[in-house]
Amino acid sequence: MALAYCFIDSEPSHSETKRASVALQSTNVQPVVSNNNGNAGRLIKIEVEPGTFYLTIEDKNGVEQTLATSSLNRASLSGAPSIGDEIRWETLTKDHQLNSKYLDKSFEHITFVRLEPLLPINGTVQKVSLLTNEAIIYVSVLNTDGGQQQVMLKGRKGDLPDVQYIKKGTNITWKNAALLSISRGRAKPAVVAISSLKVTS
Repeated sequence: MALAYCFIDSEPSHSETKRASVALQSTNVQPVVSNNNGNAGRLIKIEVEPGTFYLTIEDKNGVEQTLATSSLNRASLSGAPSIGDEIRWETLTKDHQLNSKYLDKSFEHITFVRLEPLLPINGTVQKVSLLTNEAIIYVSVLNTDGGQQQVMLKGRKGDLPDVQYIKKGTNITWKNAALLSISRGRAKPAVVAISSLKVTS
């Protein structure tokens, strides 16, 4: 299986980013959501009142919906989404004729959700650190915009056989990923927990 990847030693040029985007589209390597329940849409508008974010999205059928959530921070590896981004969510409950005094408006139909992060499923190893019971693997991945991003993978050494033999430049895939913390810049990459991995090249 061909893997799409880029190293992140320097900021990508426009042409490099474009090539990365083409590479992502031309392989079967795609970001996946941690809880793939099929709820997805493009973010059109964000309205905020204390404690609640109201999101207007357009689903795959072109129908607009209103979602409500208490946090945007785990929508992606980088945190809160931007207008135009695809977001995915887990439905918690639904309501009708919800009135917001703060926004001075009513929502005829609204779905309360928990946002689900889009997580990569493969990457290229940059560095491996082995602790007593834990393995930390820094990988370079392509994000959903076709850009480059570094992610820190964490797992129990007992669940990751032969991890001590993995070298820089090795392509790996992983399963059962869960987002532990979002990216806070190049110095603090997103942290993802994994329970298995496979070397592909």
